[in-house]
Formats: sequence, C-alpha cells, structure tokens
Amino acid sequence: AMDCVRVNDSSCVAVIGGKGISVVKDIELSDKLLDTADYKLAKKDKLLCLLGHNRAATFGKVIKENAHPFQYKHITMVHNGTLENRWRLPQYWNYDTDSEALAHCIADHGIETTWGVIEGAATLVWWDATEQTLNVLSNGKRPFYMQPLKDSNGLVWSSERWTLLTAALRAGITFDKPEKIYCPIMDKLYSFKWNVNT
Repeated sequence: AMDCVRVNDSSCVAVIGGKGISVVKDIELSDKLLDTADYKLAKKDKLLCLLGHNRAATFGKVIKENAHPFQYKHITMVHNGTLENRWRLPQYWNYDTDSEALAHCIADHGIETTWGVIEGAATLVWWDATEQTLNVLSNGKRPFYMQPLKDSNGLVWSSERWTLLTAALRAGITFDKPEKIYCPIMDKLYSFKWNVNT
C-alpha cells in the first residue's frame, strides 16, 4: 500500500494460498484495492505469499487487464522495468505489455531461454505453481531489496528500502538480520521453495 506513492496507474495483488491463486487488480490506488471484498475474501485462505505491484505504465494502456501480476499457466509474475527489445519474445504482438509477454515466455519456454533474449530493465518476481517456488531475478537496472524474517521461513521484499523498513516496523515484523538488507546479485536466480509442513 505504501508503494503507491511511487506510481499509481494501477495496482494488483496475487493472493497465493493453499487453495490456489486469486488475483485482484484494478486501476485504483492500492489502499482502495486492499479494501475490496474480493481481496478480503481471498485473504481468508491459508496464505503462502502475497505478491503485490503498483504499475507505472510504459507499454500498454492504463486498463485493469494490464495491471500486474500476469498469470499464465503455472506462472504468476510481476515485472519492474521496461524492455528495449520486447520484439524478441515469442508472439509479443499478442500482448499489450512487455511484462505480459515475459510471463508467457517464462511459462512456455523457461526462465533460462527468456532471460537470455531480453534487453532493458528487468527485475522479476514470480510464483511457480508447479514447483511451489517464489523466484527473484534482476539484471540490476531496477532497485530491489529483500529480507528474511526472524524465527520463520518468511521473506519480505520491496522496490524501495524505506517502504520495506517502514512496513515491517508498522506490522511489528522482526528481521533475521536487521542491520543487513539484501539486494539480489545481478543475473542470479533466487528460488525459495515452499515447505508444506510449515
């Protein structure tokens, strides 16, 4: 919700739970989105992950369908950045945004093939429902901060360091190593496997 101070063309959250994935999106600010009946209903499931995004439109119209995350097959993905060569993604002309084309390419061809052809700014976070993993990959052209939680298997992240710290403070969340905020190493894939026993 605090991230909407950066951009406000649209907002969305994927609620990834034990019963599946619910995506709630609109061209509203995130505080209004989080107050909707759809979001409140989705959050009643056993939560595995909340994957939120506020969009600043580059390619594509400002419409609900172009809000992130994009969901295709087993992939639910958000993208921070703008590709300079979206034409290299298969059937890119079928999608209004470069980000939606990315999600389809990852689902159909895998991250290795997809990552190998893109140019431009790209920080990706996606849930792979087949592998039950949360994945982070960045080429370093957009900021990204992540932090494990103390005494749990949890992880929080943000495009802004201050929102990560402020949100944790407001929610009473304690970091594993509060003195250190992690940034992904460029072009290194981070995969966090969901443990069904926790």
